[in-house]
Amino acid sequence: MAGGLRTLTVETVMQAGRSNQAHQMPLTESLARTMAQPSAAPSVEPPSVEPPVATKAAPAPHSEPAPRAAVEQPQPMAAPQPMASEPLAAPGPMAENAARPALPTDFGIDKEHPLLSIPFNVFIDGRSYTGQAISVTQMVLRADAEGTLGQGSRHVACVYLRYSNFGISLEPEVVVLQESPDGEVVVQFTDPTGDHLPQLRYLINSYIAGDIVSLNGMLAYTGPTAPKTPKAAASPEQGRKERIKSLSVLALSAVIAVVAAVVVFTRYTTGHEMHPVFVDRAGQQLRATVGGQVGFVNPQAGQGEVVFSVNSNTGDVLNFQMPCDCELDLQPGISAGSTVLPADLIATVYAGDAGLAVNTMMSVRGLGRAMQGDNLWLDFADGRSVQVKAVPTAATRAATLAGDLFLPVNLRAVEDGALTAADIGTPARLRITPNLLNRIGIN
Repeated sequence: MAGGLRTLTVETVMQAGRSNQAHQMPLTESLARTMAQPSAAPSVEPPSVEPPVATKAAPAPHSEPAPRAAVEQPQPMAAPQPMASEPLAAPGPMAENAARPALPTDFGIDKEHPLLSIPFNVFIDGRSYTGQAISVTQMVLRADAEGTLGQGSRHVACVYLRYSNFGISLEPEVVVLQESPDGEVVVQFTDPTGDHLPQLRYLINSYIAGDIVSLNGMLAYTGPTAPKTPKAAASPEQGRKERIKSLSVLALSAVIAVVAAVVVFTRYTTGHEMHPVFVDRAGQQLRATVGGQVGFVNPQAGQGEVVFSVNSNTGDVLNFQMPCDCELDLQPGISAGSTVLPADLIATVYAGDAGLAVNTMMSVRGLGRAMQGDNLWLDFADGRSVQVKAVPTAATRAATLAGDLFLPVNLRAVEDGALTAADIGTPARLRITPNLLNRIGIN
């Protein structure tokens, strides 16, 4: 029985050592004391030491039964387990500094982070420095007194920016990059993205934008310092003036809009005829009926007498008689020997009560608008406008059927007496305006 127990114990110990505590058997308080004894670990060799003898020699003040102690006695091979289960100590400040990656010295190059000449002061380890330039990564300082910090050393710097009525201080950690004999010191922020970055970046951006300017080593803010004061309440007199001003502006705007609308409407609805209009006396026209040569002219002819004769090209002689005892007006250039063509005007006979005749040439489009009811106006050089109406004649119909672009038309004043004898020989211009009432069917 003892031999079987001994064999079982050795096999169990050997399996536990080979598995390297794969099953993580829990240790009792007594077993931990036994494993902690200094004499047990170096003297035990699993192949040659008998577990029962080691159990009797070792003091085992525990309450566990003897067979369990004999089985677990040869555990000194796993003695390092209690040290592995102890908690690791927290790393100290020096360990943190050693684990932190080193910041490249050329991190704050001028092209990426330019230095700005903002007035400021820096205090490091009781020494005072005057700031010459600053960026988000480094500072260029000038020592106010003798002494060095040590190149590569780390310090907590107090950066102080003084304003006219207050100041701002930042406390970043810096490392000394360069110390010159003339007192110039270049330091670099160990953590450029630290807690000081938002304030420093705002000050630098404001300085670049011009909201913050420097004057005699101090900073001044150029933006608005107080909200605008509200305007005082207007008095009744001022309110009345403001209303009158507003109404005047409104009325002027309405007038300008109406004038512009009238101008545009007139521009696109009013037309002018190309040919001028002449006012003449109304009379009977005597024209040549054939082409030939004038053979005889009698300006003093009475009723029934020959006024002029025309020798035609065929050899015939045509005599024209005076229709009445009226005033005869020969056309300029007509005399004996003048050559004429068919329909050429030779003379005009004016009766005593003859009125005025207004003749012109109208375009087909203009005559069409007149036939649709649009208004016709004679515009004289003296500024008068006389409304007239178009009266087609036989010549108008003949020219229309012939396909002419311009047609001869007689014009007659709408109002009696609008044209007088003083207007004889006066030229005018024919203007056509739309008749809106007629177009919508009211007239």
